[in-house]
Amino acid sequence: MDPFQFVVAIVGIVTAGGVVTTIIKALGAAHARTRPKELPSGTPRGSSEDLQGAREVIDHVSGRVAKLEEERDFYKDLLEAPKGRAVIQPPERG
Repeated sequence: MDPFQFVVAIVGIVTAGGVVTTIIKALGAAHARTRPKELPSGTPRGSSEDLQGAREVIDHVSGRVAKLEEERDFYKDLLEAPKGRAVIQPPERG
């Protein structure tokens, strides 16, 4: 074996070793990833008082959002129709 063939053989072995090492590291990293936890099924853990309080808060926020949407629509109409401002009625306050 002449020196050129020896160098080519060494370079090939080192390259093949690097490729194999990279593949093994990638497979190890993929296997080591944590899997997402499954959420427990069934009824919520909170008490009925907590759930009722949450429902009341959601209802209150939903009502506020509805009022804000009415006001948004009023001001949008007001800006878009400069000649018909007298016809546009403001939303009811409640």
